[in-house]
Amino acid sequence: MKKGLLLVLGASAAFSLFAQAPQTPKIAGCRMADLNLKKAGNPDNSGNFFASASAMDRHPNQVAPLAEGTMFTSSYNAFTLLVSQSHMLYANQALSAVLFTHRMSRDWPADANVGSGYIEYSWTTDFGATWDSSYYQDQAVLANKAFRYPTGAILNPTGNTSVANAYSVSTGPWTNSATSGNSWLGYYANYQKMMNGATMNTTVFTVSTPGSAIQYFPRIGSQVVNDSTYWVTSSLYNDPASTTNPGLRGAGLMKGTYSMGNMVWTFDSIKPSVHHDGSGNADMYS
Repeated sequence: MKKGLLLVLGASAAFSLFAQAPQTPKIAGCRMADLNLKKAGNPDNSGNFFASASAMDRHPNQVAPLAEGTMFTSSYNAFTLLVSQSHMLYANQALSAVLFTHRMSRDWPADANVGSGYIEYSWTTDFGATWDSSYYQDQAVLANKAFRYPTGAILNPTGNTSVANAYSVSTGPWTNSATSGNSWLGYYANYQKMMNGATMNTTVFTVSTPGSAIQYFPRIGSQVVNDSTYWVTSSLYNDPASTTNPGLRGAGLMKGTYSMGNMVWTFDSIKPSVHHDGSGNADMYS
């Protein structure tokens, strides 16, 4: 009896172990990464998907990618930005245009006396094959105001299809050119028609001037809304003129509104309720 019971228990245990054993998944063999965007299906098809796409499949303005890069400019700052939230590249689909806003290069051929604080707009309407440019001067000759780290966008308020009737807009901080950037004293805003040349439609704000918004570095998340307003955020301080304890309060909100060929600049703020440290400063990073 005991022997028969053991045989039954042994068979039962073996069946239970078999039932609980994990099933070996069916795994396909390794596949080579498809770096050429080949069509799915025939593994021997080496045709490029983009090249073989029919005209109906493509966007009407889409062209084949350039075989190699096109050198069109450089920036006086090695990477032209300090934080990744700055927008130096901006596209407008209606204009088929891409804009690059940056500190002007010494390689600019149109002005032999270019200053290191000049800001340049470079744009293309043929997917990077050719580029055009315009620029605006800093005010280093006026109280040593040298422009730095711009962010920019394309404003097309009347819905034109030509960049010559659109506007490039940019903002950024300025520093004392006599002290080589050891002090940040204000910010600037510029707008101009997207045409080759130079303009001075530039407004310069000094944080210590009564009436100026107490903000620094308007360069974060610049954006155009409804092709009529330009928005950008910055750091908001209690006393930005202080070199030891400026007191971060939140974010500044800078708005440029297009009106009859002019940009009107207004300001607002975002002041979140946060914990403050022992010296009274907000425990947050700009």
